[in-house]
Amino acid sequence: MKNLFALIKQYKVIIIFLLLPIFLYLLKFNNGFSDSVDDWAAFGSYLSGIYAFIAVFTTLYLVSKQIELQREQNSFQESIQREQLYIQERHNLYQIDQDYLRIQTENIEYCLKNIQESLSKNLDKSIFDKLKLEDIKIDSENIILNLKDLKNLSVKKLLKYLRLMNNKDLFNEFKKLNDQFYEILLLDANTSNLYYMWFVLYTCLENVEIYKYSNIHTECYNLKIKIESFLSIDSCMDLDSYHQFMAKFNSKDFIKKYHFYTVEKSDN
Repeated sequence: MKNLFALIKQYKVIIIFLLLPIFLYLLKFNNGFSDSVDDWAAFGSYLSGIYAFIAVFTTLYLVSKQIELQREQNSFQESIQREQLYIQERHNLYQIDQDYLRIQTENIEYCLKNIQESLSKNLDKSIFDKLKLEDIKIDSENIILNLKDLKNLSVKKLLKYLRLMNNKDLFNEFKKLNDQFYEILLLDANTSNLYYMWFVLYTCLENVEIYKYSNIHTECYNLKIKIESFLSIDSCMDLDSYHQFMAKFNSKDFIKKYHFYTVEKSDN
């Protein structure tokens, strides 16, 4: 019973609105219960006309609300689908970025192993038989190179010499000797492998650094730290200067930026 009263109280406006036509009719034609069929027919026509209009209006209102609700639900579903699609696209892009970074990292690791192996070896002695190398002495740097030493020259020691030769004055002073060293570097398998591997490593670094589609370019710094830890910063500077030395003979210098060695800007 309490529920009934609560329901009536909640919808009292609607109930009053629905009973109002009957109240107005009785107010105007209050002659008691009629025995005439015509009176009852007139009363039925009156109610059907009133309530039919109310029913049609109510139906149209409910249909419109249903359509509006359906649109809201469709819009909500579309927004969810768009969000899911965006998340999936971001996930796919992230996966592509990580795969790209992984490939570049694996290439760098492969190059590092080959570079370390080449640095641990000596130059091929047979290449000196075809060359005429003069003994030299650079007093200011306390470096002496002679033919006997060269035939037991390690790749690391040669790179130290090349790093020194990147000074423009020394390079021009020992131009004839440096021309022959260029031939040695081309003939020796270890130094040729060093040149190629350092070029590939640098290409991988630059691929990460200039990558525009995400923030993985920030990983370039971490990769440089990894390279320095693996080879030592001194070896990295030697390899940079090695490429600079070769660039003096080869106009097609592929390394545009040196990460580990400050290149002296001078005319070759």
